[in-house]
Amino acid sequence: MITKRNRMGDRSYTLKRVLAACALALAGALALGGCVKFDMNVSVNRDDTVSGTLVVAFDKAVLDRLGSDVDPLGGAPPQGVTSQKAYDDGTFEGVEYTFENTPLSQFNDSDPNAGDYIRIERDGQNYVLSGVFDTNYQPPGDGSPLDQAIEASMPRADMRVAVSFPGTIVSSNGEVSGNGKTVSWQLAMGERNELDAVAGPGGNPELALWVLWISLAAVVVVLALIVFQLMRVSLRR
Repeated sequence: MITKRNRMGDRSYTLKRVLAACALALAGALALGGCVKFDMNVSVNRDDTVSGTLVVAFDKAVLDRLGSDVDPLGGAPPQGVTSQKAYDDGTFEGVEYTFENTPLSQFNDSDPNAGDYIRIERDGQNYVLSGVFDTNYQPPGDGSPLDQAIEASMPRADMRVAVSFPGTIVSSNGEVSGNGKTVSWQLAMGERNELDAVAGPGGNPELALWVLWISLAAVVVVLALIVFQLMRVSLRR
């Protein structure tokens, strides 16, 4: 379990840190595929909490050059994380962080001006998402073959952010799913990626259930009155 201090610390999944580690690994290879996997998939719950996962992982070839005990985020989990475990899909190896009913106040970056961030806030009944993921990374050299190799490999990094909302998405600069409740962004390398979305609050299932029961009860009462009237007419005959 992550301590409160860690959960409320600085946002630590800054992409530049991950990209810098990836670039370091390229010192031993001039041709390497997409070396980074960054995959955030979270859902906003109706009680203003967030649940989901964030995977930060390196290509195993990269880890072989960096050392098998390398933590992609240097031992500091992202803000609001409730647990973490090792991740290995056969190609990428790293850490899977879990958010479980994390309040928005803990999930949100406390300082959006510090760098990469994502925030989900309430604006009346709607949810408003804003975020920035700056993937600009300049190799430290002076245009050598190594620098060229780093620049060539970075565009193949796999970086994705997906957020699901209780209600329908009203507007967004990302790709909206068929059901209209999930928006995703494929982060472009070498760019300042800005994330924007507005979504409705969704329905209240408990209220809908009560409305259903009340409606059924009303139907039963009406049917009972009809039967009662029919019986009175029958008796009079």
